[in-house]
Parts: sequence; C-alpha cells; structure tokens
Amino acid sequence: MKGGLKDKPVKMVKITVHPTTLLKGSVEAPPSKSHTHRILTVGLLSDNGVKVYNPLLAGDVNATIDCCRLFGAEFKIKDKLLEIIPPHSLIAPSKVLDAKNSGTTIRFMMSIAALAKGTTRLTGSPQLRKRPMADLVDALNRLGARCEYLERNGYPPLAITGTDKLGGETWISGSVSSQFISSLLLALPKSTSDSIIHIKPPVKSKPYIKMTLEIVSQSGVSIKASKDLKNFIIRGNQHYNIEEYNVPGDWSSISFILAAAAITKSSLKIVNVDFQSVSADRKIVEDLRKMGVEIEEDYERGELTVHGGELRGARINCSNTPDLIPALAVVAAYAEGETILYGAEHVRYKESNRLLTIREELSKMGVRVKENKTGLTIKGGGVVSGCNSLNAHGDHRIFMALCVAALKASEPCVINGLETYSDSYPNFIKDLRSIGVRLEEETDAG
Repeated sequence: MKGGLKDKPVKMVKITVHPTTLLKGSVEAPPSKSHTHRILTVGLLSDNGVKVYNPLLAGDVNATIDCCRLFGAEFKIKDKLLEIIPPHSLIAPSKVLDAKNSGTTIRFMMSIAALAKGTTRLTGSPQLRKRPMADLVDALNRLGARCEYLERNGYPPLAITGTDKLGGETWISGSVSSQFISSLLLALPKSTSDSIIHIKPPVKSKPYIKMTLEIVSQSGVSIKASKDLKNFIIRGNQHYNIEEYNVPGDWSSISFILAAAAITKSSLKIVNVDFQSVSADRKIVEDLRKMGVEIEEDYERGELTVHGGELRGARINCSNTPDLIPALAVVAAYAEGETILYGAEHVRYKESNRLLTIREELSKMGVRVKENKTGLTIKGGGVVSGCNSLNAHGDHRIFMALCVAALKASEPCVINGLETYSDSYPNFIKDLRSIGVRLEEETDAG
C-alpha cells in the first residue's frame, strides 16, 4: 500500500541576532501547546461542543486542527476563543492526514484512527518521518487495530485501519515518548471495550502523562492509574462532556525568556503565568535557581520576575523535562564551571536529535560540550563566539535557544531556521524585540 504526501519545498529563512547588553520590560507567556493539543483531541471525541479559551494557534496546533477537521470536526475561531464541534461518528477521512512537523499531532491521531471506521493514512514533514512510531504501532496492533508502514518500518507514513472493538491488554515502552501513552489514554475511553495498559520502565516525562490524566478527568472520564504511572485500567464506553476549557501559559516557551534574562544579567517580568495546572516545565524555576538566577513568583497576579546574576554550573535531572534542555544548555554555556544535564536520552527523538544538535551548534560558538548516553556536559564561563552559520535543524526549540545564546556572544550570530519558531511560540521574535533585542530577518533567495 502506497501513501503519504509529496514533500513541499521549505522556504529557509535566517535571522541575525546582535549581542545585547541589557534587556528590560515584560512578556506575556504564550498559551500552552501541550494543553491545547490535548483539549482539542478531547473535543474531537466529545459528546458536545467545547469552547477553548486562550488556545495556542500556531504551526503544531494548526496541524492538529486540520486533522480534526478531516475527521469531521468543525471549528469556530474568533480572537482568543476557539469552539470545536465534534462529528457524530468517527470515519476515516479520504484525504491523507498531514501532521506537518508535529509529533504530538501524528501520535494522538494514530489512536484516533484506530477508533475510526475505515483506513486512515497519516504522514508529515520529512523531519517528522524520521521520528519513531513503532512502540505505539505495536501497542495499537495488540489492541485490535491494523497498522501498516507505507515506506520504512517504524516510521511514518502509516495506514491505520480502525475497529469499534479496540481494547484488551497491551504494553508500551515509557522510555521513548510519553506522547505514545497520552495518545492511548485520550482515545481508549471512547472504545466499546475495556483496556489495560502496562508501561515498561523507565517512564520518561511523567508530568506530561499527569497532564493528560488531569484533562481527561476534568472532561468527565475516569482512568485508574497506578501511583508509579506504570499501569492503567481504562473502562470503555465513556463520554467526554466538558463544555469549556481555559488554556494556561506555556512554561517551556517561558524558559527561553528566563534564559535570556539570566545570561544578560537583566530583570524581566513574565505575565499570564499559570501556577495551578500540571506542567513538567515549571521545573525551570528550580533549575535556574540552582544556577544562580533569582526568580520571584507572584501566585496571586500570575507573574514571574527574573533577575540575572552570577551564573554557576549545576547538575540537573532532565528526565521529565526534555523541552527545557535547549534553554538550560544555553544558560550553562555562560555559567562558571561544569553543568551536567542528565536523564535525557529520549531527547534524541524530538524534532531533531537535540543532544546532537545542541552539541554541534554550541560548539560552533566555542562552547565546550560533551554528549554522552543520557545527556550533556557543558563547561561554561569562557568566551562565546559569534557565528554566521548556526542551524536550527528544523527544530523550533533549537532555533529559540540559539537566538538566546547569541545575545551575549562576542559578535552577531546568523541562525538558519527562522521558519520554525511559530510551531510553538508565534510571538517569539516580536517579544525579543519588545525587550530590547536587535535582530534582522532575511529570506534565502530561491
């Protein structure tokens, strides 16, 4: 069976970031990408329309919206309000689902496809087609779906034939991506059968699984989870009935603004910060404090105030916070002494192999970085050089990290990959300018 979409040419654009002495002002935390993906998936499976306030409307989430539309959902979007009206039943679309560059989108839609009547084809960007899917494919096949690889075993594009009796007992690795587990937790309550999921340890990114369970519970569905998140009992024939949901601010996006303040010894305020909902990346506050950054938390106003200072190396466990590694690596480059980021082997399966790309790109700037099996060792405190050939490798978080790294470099830096940042933080460049960063955008000829 042949499938997939022809690759579309990507317009590569680059940016020049100039060294900046001091930043000042305030930034509004963008809406959470992780929460938006999850509530849209719940909305697709819901018995009623769901109003989503303050959703992130950016590249990755737009891919999820497009896929939900192909499954029959309707959307009304106005300002900061999105309403999703679910279809009466799930039927495999005739068109191929294109998840673009979004791993969350394709993984969540795989389990939706396993519930749908008919065969759904799924694909994505060349970058996405390098990301592993085998663990989720094997789990869905054991539950009664029929998943086929259309080109290369273990990777998209895929064809998935659904069943109304999806269920039974399955197991899945917890070491590659928590998105596999969240995908099953979101979809299986809508099956006609009960399910049991066993997670093979180690279980990485546990807070993201807790986030999924929190949203599922708020939406009227019950899942029994063991305390260690290694076993789940999911009753079938349940109903999502949430009517409205407010998307909190995104801690992983905030991390780059915090890092910018830290390395420039600036004071910045971040507003629209959520202190209530589950978010793994809230740990950025604890991690930066370890490295000498002063951060004030105002729970009542939902604000953070960060004061950069003398930075020092630290040993940081990143097993539950893979999206923080790019920002932490940049801070480590400017911190005196050695920083060890560990527990992060699963970061190799993100939009890029982040351990490799961070090592390669920071090394171009003269930073001493060693990659090992589970993470990075960075010796900071030396001169960080400017570079005219930095590359985001198609990864929005690498691009944003390099922009921040350039703020205290000895010379301006040119970074390829400007087209990536809107995947998660569409106001990133605008926000940098608002706090005093000087940069120029350029589109490659042709």
